[in-house]
Amino acid sequence: PYLMSGVAFSTMYFSMFSVPHFGGLIPSLYGTFTLIVLTSVVKHFPFASRSGTANMLSISVELEEAADIAGASFWKRMATIIVPLAKNGFISGLMLVFISIAKELDLIIIMMTPTTRTMSYLAFTYSQEGYAQMSDAISVCVLLFILFCYIFANKVAGADIGKSW
Repeated sequence: PYLMSGVAFSTMYFSMFSVPHFGGLIPSLYGTFTLIVLTSVVKHFPFASRSGTANMLSISVELEEAADIAGASFWKRMATIIVPLAKNGFISGLMLVFISIAKELDLIIIMMTPTTRTMSYLAFTYSQEGYAQMSDAISVCVLLFILFCYIFANKVAGADIGKSW
């Protein structure tokens, strides 16, 4: 996914999921929101996995070993040691991928149908039709949505992802 363009990546997924497979066990996903989500997740998975790996490697093994020696179960170690220490890194990695997907256009433009439109595609369509003000308004809505999610991650989820960057 690093070296492949978004159009080539989406064309590959479009061709894979445009017809049913295994006698209808895997249905045709063309024109569904599921295909857009699947393609976006697979395209941005390496970024998320590298962020998560770096985050988990930053947690010292000695903390978990000490809890194990003290008799803490696996779930107790996860709830009291790993999750609190890894929360900021995981949420910042999630926000990195979320922002990339929210502004994505080249990856999903091939899979757009009249029933499945995203905000970035709608802004692009308005821009192509000469409605610059409507395109700008949609772009501002996308920006406000991303900022709202950032504030939600900082305040409600209890993560201070500003320190993670």
